[in-house]
Amino acid sequence: MPARRRFAAALSIGVGAVLLAPLGLVTGTAAASPSWQPAAVTQDQNGAECPVRESPPAAPSDTEGLAEGESAPPPLPVPDEPVGGERLGECGEVLPEGAPPAPADVTAASWVVADLGSGEVLAARDPHGRHRPAATMKILTALVALRDLGMEDIVVGTPEDVAQGGAAMGIAANTEYTTRQVVNGLVMASGNDAANALARQLGGIPATLDRMNAVAEELGALDTRATTPSGLEAPGISTSAYDVTLFLREALDNEDYLSAFSSPELPLPGGSLGPLVNDSDLLANYPGALGGRDSFTDDARYTFAGAAERDGRRLGVVLLRGEPVTPMWQQAASLLDYGFALPADAAVGTLNTSAPEPEAAPDASEGGASSAGDEGAEPVTAQDQPRLADRAGDTSMFGSFGLPLTILAGVVVLFFTVLTLRDRAARRKAAARRAAQQREEAAKATEDWLWPPPNQNPPQQG
Repeated sequence: MPARRRFAAALSIGVGAVLLAPLGLVTGTAAASPSWQPAAVTQDQNGAECPVRESPPAAPSDTEGLAEGESAPPPLPVPDEPVGGERLGECGEVLPEGAPPAPADVTAASWVVADLGSGEVLAARDPHGRHRPAATMKILTALVALRDLGMEDIVVGTPEDVAQGGAAMGIAANTEYTTRQVVNGLVMASGNDAANALARQLGGIPATLDRMNAVAEELGALDTRATTPSGLEAPGISTSAYDVTLFLREALDNEDYLSAFSSPELPLPGGSLGPLVNDSDLLANYPGALGGRDSFTDDARYTFAGAAERDGRRLGVVLLRGEPVTPMWQQAASLLDYGFALPADAAVGTLNTSAPEPEAAPDASEGGASSAGDEGAEPVTAQDQPRLADRAGDTSMFGSFGLPLTILAGVVVLFFTVLTLRDRAARRKAAARRAAQQREEAAKATEDWLWPPPNQNPPQQG
């Protein structure tokens, strides 16, 4: 086989392999999930490693243990562009140009300081790194309750509420509370009993999780998957410092949330622990503090969300996966001091509290399902993988890169096919010329053999 034909054949095979590889047809394997592919981003634009770009760190305990035969949901898709701005995709410290170093006492793996009024992110560390939220998830639970429930609706405590364990507001079984009082207990005391009671009022835990995930997506919090209303671990739970800051900003715009967040003490009828007491160290010790609460689980480690106001400027601070080398509230205070000291126009990104652009829906005539943003689409249930298929990129060979690649491959294959056909035609012509030449030579040889011509006398000798 001539070299050109061998090259054309090899190229055709290679292009075919590239086109078929995403479908698992070349290697004989298929993707683990047809609606999700692992993100290729493992480094930011500065070359820094991003070990938690897709998923929180591996759980050091079995608190997220799966039932036999149950598999953990795949990670949430990573957006092509960082939400809030390009610099917020960096995995290290993200500081304004010319700003001094961030406080050295901050141990959190991820943190954000933001102006809650303007929505500007002032400084951050790995803001979209994905971590477990612990009680910071209760900010989202409170947002849903404040949106969907009447504040004077009656909530009756149940033995199930009392049995939640952990942090509690002190709900007593068969005792009546208003929704406002239970929200206060959720915000001030980080009550797991309050989270359970509110979820019941919202239609049950599956319905509550659906709403929490829907509100997160509405706000552009694409790193967040709620799997429990309390923030306690369950398989697939995820958030980021950026997302929690979105929730905090939205919550503090609500007067009922702000009241609970900022009140030192509120009465509670029938409370087994007495009146609700806000034990926020930031509220008690930091000038201008609006409130703040730390939380802890074995897998999430120490988290914090708080806010303060100074000279008409309101800043929020969120820390995830920290260690209390110094108390978490003091680390938050250091970051607030740092933020207040920055110029008013300093920013590295924005709190983009708006829904992301909906993806194009597949053609229903081709059997495709409508996306979550389409009119008439069925809501995602808690038993489904929340918001995975709707936000996953198109992984067929006709997705974002497949169609241009297919066209390019077609042009390349066509080009080399034309070359091959030209070679073949040239070989035919050459063969025809050689055959004609051979016939001509054969005829000439025959003439020479027959000379002198028949029926003629040979020349006379001497």
